Amino acid sequence: MQHNTISPLITQNRLLSRAKSGARAQSAAIGSAIQRTNNNNKNNSSSVNSSSETKKNNKLMEESRENFTALKKAAEEMKERGRKLQDILEKDTGNMTEEEAAKYRTTVEERITDFVDGYNSLIRKLDKENSGANGTYLKQIKEYFGRSSSLLGDMGIKADSDGILSVDKELLKSAELSDLKTAFGGNGSFAGKVSARVEDIIANAQTNLAILNKSLNTGNYSYNRTGSDIYDILNGSGKYDASR
Repeated sequence: MQHNTISPLITQNRLLSRAKSGARAQSAAIGSAIQRTNNNNKNNSSSVNSSSETKKNNKLMEESRENFTALKKAAEEMKERGRKLQDILEKDTGNMTEEEAAKYRTTVEERITDFVDGYNSLIRKLDKENSGANGTYLKQIKEYFGRSSSLLGDMGIKADSDGILSVDKELLKSAELSDLKTAFGGNGSFAGKVSARVEDIIANAQTNLAILNKSLNTGNYSYNRTGSDIYDILNGSGKYDASR
């Protein structure tokens, strides 16, 4: 019997392929702009057009650097918010007094709200620099929400048409702690999957910033036209966990 459904693993493998392809294309695009600038710097002594093209390329690279810098900061903040949320949800509540349990619950809700705020900031930054790998990461993160949207919706967390989340704090307060742990605790949860993907977003931003900073700070950069694999550069291998 044939099945029409596609397994999450197959979907993630496809997204992985797109992310790697996008990462190469993203770096290649930056490299091309850098190469054009270098060529123009060599030949623009008597050419107004070359000078104009150089300024245009530099402006594009400056804008891209600003976007990647903001994205890296948002991703790093998101990583920290995810860590704090996971830490609080891993605590044993069995021996807490009523007062301790109430304080614990308030802290959990605050950290979930912080996580959602960080998620929204990350979505906006990814959308601003959404070519190549970032476009795939943006799609992945939205899909993580989609898979948990029913459970998250029951606790007051919903997404608008742009993927930006909102929190109904009254519904969040009434949600069962076990449901909060299912949605936000552990590697397989919505929060766990987003936090794992954040690592790749940071790595991609770091690599592109290294290329841009070297060019803009020194005015010269020899780009590898073959397009290096970002995961190989940073990790020394092509390994990647597609099950995240």
